[in-house]
Amino acid sequence: MSIRETVSSLVLVDKPFMDEFKLLFFERLNDDVMIDTLVLEHDVNLENVLYTSIDGEWGQHGVLVRNELLKYFPTKDDNVEIGSINMRITNNWQRNVLDVNCKIDFSFKVVFPTAIDMEDVKFIYKDEFGRECSNEIGGRYTNLRRMETTFEVRTADELVDVTFRIFEQLLKGE
Repeated sequence: MSIRETVSSLVLVDKPFMDEFKLLFFERLNDDVMIDTLVLEHDVNLENVLYTSIDGEWGQHGVLVRNELLKYFPTKDDNVEIGSINMRITNNWQRNVLDVNCKIDFSFKVVFPTAIDMEDVKFIYKDEFGRECSNEIGGRYTNLRRMETTFEVRTADELVDVTFRIFEQLLKGE
């Protein structure tokens, strides 16, 4: 294999790669009946669903599917919510594949009984810092759970395929 053939077979994330990924992602999102139904039923703001980044300096690129969409994915436990899917893509300067480290964050909500409210005594909930709060524990940055994997892709289309296979598994609630 000549140097020219080696260079032409390298797969690198750059702006055209990410632009192609975004286009394919949203086309696929629109074509997927289950996800399209979730988007319409919950009036999901599609501008807040996907974030991508390109790092020309270190070769670490990112795809983040945000909670804006994922919070509507059904789970086996109503107290569990999918926080985000974060894919860190690494350019390997001498390989024809991209390494992708994928993390799926979960958060859970715990709801306590309504605060006791009697005529002369009223209980309020406070958080761990002594601040008044609601009777729910939850949120995007607390109580996180994570699934993690690493895989390789060669094209933006392959990355979209893997992303939607992850969606399918999450929609199954397994």
